[in-house]
Amino acid sequence: LSLVSKAFGHCVKLPQMLERVTLRVPEDMLKDYDTDGEQLDEEAMDEKRALLEEYLRQAGEQYPGLGRLVMYSSSVVQNETIAVAASMFPALKSFRLDECTELSDVNSLSSLTSLTHLSLYGCWSLADSGIQSLAQLTALRSLDLDGSQITHAGPLASMTALEELYLSSCPELTDEGLRPLSSLRCLQCLSLRGNEQLTGEG
Repeated sequence: LSLVSKAFGHCVKLPQMLERVTLRVPEDMLKDYDTDGEQLDEEAMDEKRALLEEYLRQAGEQYPGLGRLVMYSSSVVQNETIAVAASMFPALKSFRLDECTELSDVNSLSSLTSLTHLSLYGCWSLADSGIQSLAQLTALRSLDLDGSQITHAGPLASMTALEELYLSSCPELTDEGLRPLSSLRCLQCLSLRGNEQLTGEG
């Protein structure tokens, strides 16, 4: 855990500063290929995931007040991984999980009630059932679901503080599925590019 200690050692005496600090999980822990560029086999992937989850547990024990966490572009990250992260970093305000293509269920993030920014860009395995509990994240101001498989924005209707919402390249999204967004009075930016099923008539 030396990387975590080096990055945040100066915050130990000033824990209130941790909410403004970003922990970027080391790239080596997120690589799903070996030194020859070959995809890791399932046994090696399981070892990677176990190592990553242990890293998150140790980091969370030392810095539970961390405000920002980044893990992206990795099939090593799974549903269980973010459940560990949510339990170890309850004060998170920003969580970036771009292009974690194995994520299909992020309902475990519902406990992060201080979260204001959540990016799930390119998490193309996410569908409606995997985001239902995000309705509890009423402090969210920015949510990125670009590239997901969601069909209906119902769970987002309770996010009344939402200012930015990204729903581009969601091939299953329809006019009917967007209607719940009419309740989002604070919404300033809504991205819907590349959604072929949207007609603009809803």
